[in-house]
Amino acid sequence: MDKLANKRPAADFEEDGPSAVRQKLTEQYSQQVSSARQQWETEAQRAEDQEEQLNNLMRQQQKIFQQLKVAHKQKLKTVKELYKQYIKNIEEMERSHETFLQGAQQELKKDMASLQKKILADMVSIDQVRQKERLREKKFSKQVQVRESKKIQRQRSCSKWIERQRKIKKLQR
Repeated sequence: MDKLANKRPAADFEEDGPSAVRQKLTEQYSQQVSSARQQWETEAQRAEDQEEQLNNLMRQQQKIFQQLKVAHKQKLKTVKELYKQYIKNIEEMERSHETFLQGAQQELKKDMASLQKKILADMVSIDQVRQKERLREKKFSKQVQVRESKKIQRQRSCSKWIERQRKIKKLQR
């Protein structure tokens, strides 16, 4: 009690007596307890409010994380689908390219066969023309030879005739 007495003014003890002092002390104590209790309740309410805000923030954060997770999964799914589509397109393009190459090779083989036939036909034709020319040349050559031989024969016969004529002239003289 000495501690409380030191806090209170001395005039409070002198006026009323011990029961008044007790009552005043009780009132002061009640006021202090009531004030402390109100302060505690205010702080407790503030703590509850802050806890509720924190819980709300946590829920919002969880909701955001969940949304991010869903968005991430969706983007990952989209990327996987795009990758599958890309692979499918590449394979389709390879098949198409292979088909195109096969078609081009077949067409090239046909063209080459056709050109070979044409070249062969041209070569046969050229050979035939050459053979005809050779035959013509041989024929012409034979004709020339025949003409030459006839000419030579004529010349010989002419020479013989001239020789005879000379002999005759010589004899006549």
